[in-house]
Amino acid sequence: MDDPTVLFVDDEAGILGALKRLTRGEPYRVLTAQSGREALAALDAERVDLVVTDQRMPEMTGTELLQKVKERSPETLRVILSGYADAASIVEAINRGEVFRFLTKPWNDSELKAAIRQCLELGSLARQKQEMAIKIEALNALLSKDLAERSQFLRMYQEVVSKLPIPGRPVDADPDRKNRILAVDDDLRIANMIRLQLEKEGFQVEVATDGFKAGALLGSFAPSVVTLDLAMPGIGGQEVIRFIRGIAQFSSIKILVVSALSPERLQEALALGADEALAKPFTVADLVSQVQKLSEQFEASPTPDRNA
Repeated sequence: MDDPTVLFVDDEAGILGALKRLTRGEPYRVLTAQSGREALAALDAERVDLVVTDQRMPEMTGTELLQKVKERSPETLRVILSGYADAASIVEAINRGEVFRFLTKPWNDSELKAAIRQCLELGSLARQKQEMAIKIEALNALLSKDLAERSQFLRMYQEVVSKLPIPGRPVDADPDRKNRILAVDDDLRIANMIRLQLEKEGFQVEVATDGFKAGALLGSFAPSVVTLDLAMPGIGGQEVIRFIRGIAQFSSIKILVVSALSPERLQEALALGADEALAKPFTVADLVSQVQKLSEQFEASPTPDRNA
């Protein structure tokens, strides 16, 4: 990042020379101007982070200059460096928001340098806050667009699925369905580990590495239990929960959320319709116990009569 820039304005060349000598070696660039007109020209030519100006100058006073600076460059901090005799008019300008700080002449060198640094630090924090607000606004816009597109996709997918026959035997005539488990996780290693451990217990397991494939397997594989990661690209775990609970022929499927997200996110998933939640990392014993419990709780519902 470029060094910040400080503009000193005073009609006395000796004062400007003293200020330049005082601030030599400080972590900012220094510009000088001997009038309000010169100061505004410098402001138009390049970015200025802080203007420090005398009050009593010919043609344009310091408060008049800083009022114009505020109009042209609101993010530039504005400071008056003047004598006590001008305090009343300066306080009025401070109250109008045109002046950030009032420093007195004659100044104490160390106090003046400390005050300038503090002003620049506050200005930097304000810019960072503004930049962060802009980024957050842009991110929120992208998220809103993404959520709208996902919602539209899920509505279309639900409509298509609801109009198509589900392959295989009717669920109420399928005694093996309790043993069928669908493991959904975008990390294939975890999904295969879940499959391996559950197959050792006698379950039939299919794997899906994204929400779209999971949605397809709900019909073709007809599981009784879905183990579901939440943090997946594209269609995430929460959308899958909404989809399962929104389709009549899938609504009896048990959902075991298996995720490394925070306890609050796991609770959100349960509120959406998941039956149980298991935090990553988990033990094999806990995984098997939860799946066995949910498969026993599963009760296959009849396939809806689409012609009713």
